[in-house]
Amino acid sequence: MLKRTSEKAPYSIALLLFAFLCYNLSHTQTYLVKHNGEEMLYDWYSIKNDSVFLKVKGKKKKIRINANEVIGYYSLDKNRFYYLKKVKEDSLSKAKYGFYFRELEGEIKIYVDHHSSSDEMLNGTTGTITANISSVYTWFAENEDNFVEIFSNGRVIRFGRRKGKENFKSLFTKDDKVYDSIFEEERYNLKNIFKVVSDYNLKHHIDSPFENGKVKKLILFRDKENSNASKVLIEFRNKELQLGPNEKVELEIPTNSDTKVCLTFEDKYECFLLRSSPYFDKCYEVKPTKADDIRIQNKNSNSRYLKVRFRNFDKKKSKKSE
Repeated sequence: MLKRTSEKAPYSIALLLFAFLCYNLSHTQTYLVKHNGEEMLYDWYSIKNDSVFLKVKGKKKKIRINANEVIGYYSLDKNRFYYLKKVKEDSLSKAKYGFYFRELEGEIKIYVDHHSSSDEMLNGTTGTITANISSVYTWFAENEDNFVEIFSNGRVIRFGRRKGKENFKSLFTKDDKVYDSIFEEERYNLKNIFKVVSDYNLKHHIDSPFENGKVKKLILFRDKENSNASKVLIEFRNKELQLGPNEKVELEIPTNSDTKVCLTFEDKYECFLLRSSPYFDKCYEVKPTKADDIRIQNKNSNSRYLKVRFRNFDKKKSKKSE
């Protein structure tokens, strides 16, 4: 008996290790997306000059792809899409390609270096963002094909901050009154950067019509914690929805253009520009605060916690409808 058990032990351990490996692989998958619609599952990538090199799953040799053929890559683990962008050459940065996570939609878009992106809390009118200040973050902004570095919490050289401010102001092509209204009196910091971009984007935004095949769902939800019984009114594209604590709603909005989504909670009113993704279900937690604002926080809908929460929300909704 003892001998038979010892013989099975290595086999059992091997099965456990195999199961663990499969679990981790299934939760760390990433795939590259090209402009022609091709999706390529890969193990790792590198960027050299104007080329992206991939070690594609199932192939021994890495392959080379021209950078202008690539949209970006999707990370299943983080449930996020990272765009391939080329930074404009200036005194802050050399002209080079990199992958960046988009934090703010609109005519002017804000990105963060993909190595430092984390769950962010955005406020559509005040530009509040909560980040891990112990880490170094670098933010970039884009208007059409002008992609420039604008801010880094690790940059202490005055020249770098001044040049970042010049880069930022160059993006306000339709008018710079919104920019001047903030930075004539306020400091050039991340909170004010998000505020001025949000104000500018909302001022110049017009919802585009739907296009066939380019509409996906975007999830908004509220947790019970720190929430009262009042519902949040959601208005978008001539539609209205209500969102209470421990509830979620799904918005069908375009993937290729921004949608103005306005939230009302008691006497608080905030608007955001949001768009869905063709690659995954975007997810935001709605957080009415004690202050005079409403915040939305980007969340990973692939996380085990949210999957369980959403199942409970759905069960609760089905019981109410019975």
